[in-house]
Amino acid sequence: MEPFSIIKAADFSGMVWFKAIKTMVVMGAIAGLGFAVYLAYIKPHYNPLKTTSQTAEEIINNENAPKATFGCASLKVLNYYKAQKPQ
Repeated sequence: MEPFSIIKAADFSGMVWFKAIKTMVVMGAIAGLGFAVYLAYIKPHYNPLKTTSQTAEEIINNENAPKATFGCASLKVLNYYKAQKPQ
């Protein structure tokens, strides 16, 4: 058996860096695939037992015109007002 050498252990040539980076990329891909399988099959991110049902007897709409919304921004639909005006 060859004795341990600090000089050989501290060899950081181009091929060593290439192998190290390739190993990290492959291990990261395997870890990412495992995490995706975990999220998809082992830990579901929804509860299938919950239902969405309306229990109110009367639904009151406080908006007097329909709105087109995108996130926090909202835009009133102008065609609604044009259709409501008497000719």
